[in-house]
Amino acid sequence: MSDISQSSSLLSEILPFVQPAISTAVGAVLATLFMRKNISKAEFEKLKQAKFADIANRLLEDGHMTYLEYYKCKNFTEVAEKADKVFPKIAQPKQHEENNTEDKPFNIDWFIRFYESAGNISDDDMQNLWARLLAGEVSSPGKFSLRAMDTLRNMSKEEAECLMEMAKWTISKNKIDFLCSNTIMKHQLFQKAIVLENSGILNLDSSRTVNGIAKPDAFLLAEGNLCIKANIEVEAHFKYSVYFYTQVGVELLKLIDQPPSDECILECFRAIQKKLSHLNLTIHNVLNRDGDTLTIQVNPI
Repeated sequence: MSDISQSSSLLSEILPFVQPAISTAVGAVLATLFMRKNISKAEFEKLKQAKFADIANRLLEDGHMTYLEYYKCKNFTEVAEKADKVFPKIAQPKQHEENNTEDKPFNIDWFIRFYESAGNISDDDMQNLWARLLAGEVSSPGKFSLRAMDTLRNMSKEEAECLMEMAKWTISKNKIDFLCSNTIMKHQLFQKAIVLENSGILNLDSSRTVNGIAKPDAFLLAEGNLCIKANIEVEAHFKYSVYFYTQVGVELLKLIDQPPSDECILECFRAIQKKLSHLNLTIHNVLNRDGDTLTIQVNPI
């Protein structure tokens, strides 16, 4: 076993994480970084006797870590602790993904880059985003690109808040994420959309359209707490103008646990109804979801 592997195993034993996958990833990163400092195995054995929260302090006191490195290590471990808590929720949906990446090995270079980036983040809200990035990558190696990480690293908290606000107005249809253009204009969100375009997250090309199909007695759209039902006998086709996210934007949206708001679905309903005014469309409350099966309130709202 290599020195790094031995050090990683020692660190993994004292990491205060519930999820073994998080302990393995974090232990490998810290071991790789510490081995660059020529910390001996004997010194690691001493660290093993300390509480995890005291390790960085001891390394700083012993001259193995600068104050800047201490700052980064502290922030990184705070992010990792948050990732440990959200990991079960993020890992569970992976069982239903078509392209399961479970067998892919960890890319240590990705995690070292993550350490260098997340180590500079002390804001609690921003750390939550980085924690979901870490948990998602540990759960499905290769899920998040280096470009997505770099985009998040360069985002201010205000830009992140714009993304979180836009998530409330984002529709996912056939694995495509988009914003209805009329929604952005009506709710005065265009300035926030421009911020996201400048960040490389959103593409404000209003010429893009989505082809929709309304099928008899089928759900035209079912997101969040509402669904739109087509009460028709013959399927109908329509188009509506949308804004698409970039590939990086699609990846970063996965960090936000925010279904579209009811008002978003209502706006989509109004836009589609305007296109298909001759058809009987109704909108209903969703009472229960079981996979792709919905139980809805019979009477429309």
